[in-house]
Amino acid sequence: MQPVSAGGVKKILNLPDAPEQVKSGITRLLQQKGEVDFYDVYYLT
Repeated sequence: MQPVSAGGVKKILNLPDAPEQVKSGITRLLQQKGEVDFYDVYYLT
């Protein structure tokens, strides 16, 4: 698995057009796993 960089995660979370479901999913995964990988982002979108 390829983790998304902290900067990449921050950009996604700050996008005004990103659905709240995606943002909350990323936040939840960060709490559970400590990182988010590209597959996680793909799955959430």
